[in-house]
Amino acid sequence: MLTPGTLRAARYLDLLSASQRVTAANIANADTPGYRTRTLDFRGALQAALEHPSREPAVEPAVVE
Repeated sequence: MLTPGTLRAARYLDLLSASQRVTAANIANADTPGYRTRTLDFRGALQAALEHPSREPAVEPAVVE
């Protein structure tokens, strides 16, 4: 059984991984015509994950305007 601390650490690592995937996609597509940079509200997603540790975090990168 996972402890609350372990669940928080797992959520943090999941969000960190998602953030790194968004950054990698931005770098990979830097020269792609029409590509719009994406960002992830890491702080907001982490706060939501810590407030509701039993739920899977809903992480959706947003297009930077």
